[in-house]
Amino acid sequence: MKRILLLYLFLTFHCYAFPQNYIIKNILPEKERGYFSHHQNVDRIESNASEWFDVTFYSLNIRVTTDPQLLKGSVTIKGLFLESGKTSLTFDLINTMKIDSIIIDGERASFIQDTASFTIQLNVAPNVGDEIKIDIYYWGLPVPTGFGSFRFSTYGMYPWIWSLNQPYGARDWFPCKDHPADKADSVDIIITCDSALTVGSNGRLISIQDNYDGTRTHYWQERYPIATYLISVAIGKYESFSQWWKFNNSDSMEVINYVLPPNLESAYANLSKTVEMLEIFSEMFGQYPFINEKYGHIDIGSGGAMEHQTLTSTTTYAENVIAHELAHQWFGDMITCRNWRDIWLNEGFAQYATALYLERKYGKEAYWLYMWDQLGDAKQAEGSIYINDTSVVRNIFDWNLVYAKGASILHMLRYVLGDTVFFKILYSYVNSPEFTYKTAAINDFQSVCENVSGKS
Repeated sequence: MKRILLLYLFLTFHCYAFPQNYIIKNILPEKERGYFSHHQNVDRIESNASEWFDVTFYSLNIRVTTDPQLLKGSVTIKGLFLESGKTSLTFDLINTMKIDSIIIDGERASFIQDTASFTIQLNVAPNVGDEIKIDIYYWGLPVPTGFGSFRFSTYGMYPWIWSLNQPYGARDWFPCKDHPADKADSVDIIITCDSALTVGSNGRLISIQDNYDGTRTHYWQERYPIATYLISVAIGKYESFSQWWKFNNSDSMEVINYVLPPNLESAYANLSKTVEMLEIFSEMFGQYPFINEKYGHIDIGSGGAMEHQTLTSTTTYAENVIAHELAHQWFGDMITCRNWRDIWLNEGFAQYATALYLERKYGKEAYWLYMWDQLGDAKQAEGSIYINDTSVVRNIFDWNLVYAKGASILHMLRYVLGDTVFFKILYSYVNSPEFTYKTAAINDFQSVCENVSGKS
């Protein structure tokens, strides 16, 4: 049989006309666009960091104060050299964050800090495979650059602080390799702040230490691979509640939610749906990918929702948004787009997974109502879902193109191949050792489609 034109579907698909009276508005565009509208006109390059260095570990040990507003501490970076003979090493960091000193394997190193990066002079030229440990001592106030990457705010009489890095904002508050292709194998997030406040972050909460000076130190540990933009911190006067998802006869995973006190009743009523969503998505795609840690939600103040690994930051408890962000734990967090040009592998897949959840829970009519909305928005899209110019952030998060058209492509692929083959493709993609806890590009998904369907 002829090639099923997968590349054509992925890169050039255009929607047909749909009955406009069937289009219903999805709450997610208003909520997720709310964040990205803050920086949609900002231009940035993906990363200045050295491509030939593989980051394996970050440890963020940061003291956060609100009077004055300041971050101060250290970041440890461990990694491997992918090339020999290099004399310097570059990382990303905006220069409103000032570096005091850098120590490499116990020895002080010289460095030059520029506008958006810094370059370390290496004392010894490395060989391929050499490991290195870099301690960077720094301080500063993250200045808004249109990205909202680290925000100081208040709620009532208490400070309220959060990070939101996607796509280029991690460099605004900690030294890093700010590119989705280089996932750290693990991360420690150690935050010292006012003892009245709670800290939420990635992975597992290991300890909270009282420092007997009006502060406490919260030690979070992420032991699954994580993209830099998914590293997150939120600090506030939260209340929390937990539910437990029993994923087999003898084991359960905590689903914890950190919410502002006035939101507690609404959060409990709506976020409680998460346990059923975990069950549905795990049946479709394979077990929740961070099963040894947790899942949950935490209130932030930026308009929108963001799929931070194991703890989604959100401003809404709408069912579609809850499902979309949870789906990202498979599509975006476990398997991350290798570069922002392939962002539809994150957003289009999470958008379509929401349709699959609605179909499973409410039936075919709910699926079609949701998809009419997507197809109607996709009809407005212009250009390819492969984003050529990622320096303009609005291109990366073009709603009609990336979200709606991305979901529409998967919808069409399902009806071209049939349910049996389509769901086998999704399961194979998510559970492939080549991509699990790694990254993928459009051609990778295309190869899975062709291999599973047998159509080439």
